[in-house]
Amino acid sequence: MKKSIYWNILNILGFKADFNLVIGQRGNGKTFGVLKHFLEVYKKTKKRFCYIRRWDEDIKAFRMEQLFAPFRNIIDELFGEEYSIQYRNHKFYLVNGNGTKVDTIGYVLSLSSSHHTKSISYTNVANILYDEFIRMAGEQELKDELSRFDNTLSTIIRGDNTNVVIWMLANTVSKYSPYFLRFGIDINKVEQGSIVNKEIQLETGDILKVALEYCEFNKDASEKISKYSTNAMIKSGKWEIPETDEIPSVPGSKIKEQLLFSIYSDEVNVTIGCFLRKEKWAEMLPDENTKLLIPHYHSREFLVIRTIDKKSSYFHLSNEKSLKYTEYNDLNTMLSDIKDSTDIDFDDELHRGRVFCDNAFTGDYFINAWSKFGRVAARNLI
Repeated sequence: MKKSIYWNILNILGFKADFNLVIGQRGNGKTFGVLKHFLEVYKKTKKRFCYIRRWDEDIKAFRMEQLFAPFRNIIDELFGEEYSIQYRNHKFYLVNGNGTKVDTIGYVLSLSSSHHTKSISYTNVANILYDEFIRMAGEQELKDELSRFDNTLSTIIRGDNTNVVIWMLANTVSKYSPYFLRFGIDINKVEQGSIVNKEIQLETGDILKVALEYCEFNKDASEKISKYSTNAMIKSGKWEIPETDEIPSVPGSKIKEQLLFSIYSDEVNVTIGCFLRKEKWAEMLPDENTKLLIPHYHSREFLVIRTIDKKSSYFHLSNEKSLKYTEYNDLNTMLSDIKDSTDIDFDDELHRGRVFCDNAFTGDYFINAWSKFGRVAARNLI
């Protein structure tokens, strides 16, 4: 039998986890596979599902009406050719050939409107899908997302909704996600094609089971959609992160670095440090008169960003409420103090292109941490 070119849900289902996180290349069938599983569960048990996205815009009617468009054959096999699935007012219905609604099979809601859904009843739910849980580059951050996510789950998982399974799907657009930290997953150590599973002891004494699958790269699925793309995530399933220029350096030069400031991001448990790098070197050039080679000395300064273990002793940005003298929770104040103390205008250096990252992952972490504290900078500035 020919192997399917699309992702197979059975591998991660075998772990029987409470939370199933699935990440990988676009177009490999993650969403299709999970929704197909939901329909099969409904057919067997009459248990419904909830479909969640981050923004209201993501669940507009014209988008949701197309969600089950590729499922015609599946619907025929499970329910019969006379049936269809239709979307109306944040619900999916199974509809018979006469156009009569047979039953509600799923609910739709967004995290951005979670405060409006607390009083709504979601009954007989067995599965929840949070689709595209990793933010795309340039996508606005939803304030208090983790809290909103928790509140949404608590709205759904109550009453007769017990033993609910949560699915979280995303393309590999960014390693920056607060959900990885929440579940204690070091995404840098998860290899493509593997499944990581863990058990988390809760304060109640219960065990929370979490599984994360980084989908194996599927060449056939990639070729179907990547003909005109050079995007790494589409073509190989690798992380979609911006390229960064190599840190300039002259062979044999003398380099000194001083940690200028650091930023701690609690969402991914990463501290980013910005270093002032001073580089000196000599260039041997012929003298105009004697033609003898004599040294010409050069020097330059620029800023380098990389992840670090220890915070800066002078300027450290954090969301901690109890701060020491050298710590800040306001980015503007910290940058102003840096400029007054060192005469370095970080904003100006950034826009002049004199800030470099040691690798693209650091750039991704930096931009998200920078944005969180109220200052948005374009990725291509680094």
